[in-house]
Amino acid sequence: MYSHLGDIQFSLKNYPLAVKAWKTSLSLTRAKKDEVGGELPDAVELEEKIRRTGKMIQQRL
Repeated sequence: MYSHLGDIQFSLKNYPLAVKAWKTSLSLTRAKKDEVGGELPDAVELEEKIRRTGKMIQQRL
């Protein structure tokens, strides 16, 4: 859910909130790695979104 929230925040150009949501999703994804069931976001994709958006934020400052 946090992964999708990050995507929505990114679409709304709320980049810091997008990064925060993706980081939360990444943290939860890693914590629940051994659990069965439910759709887990791709950790590599989340890390890339965080990295790219962080660069965008820095360029805007």
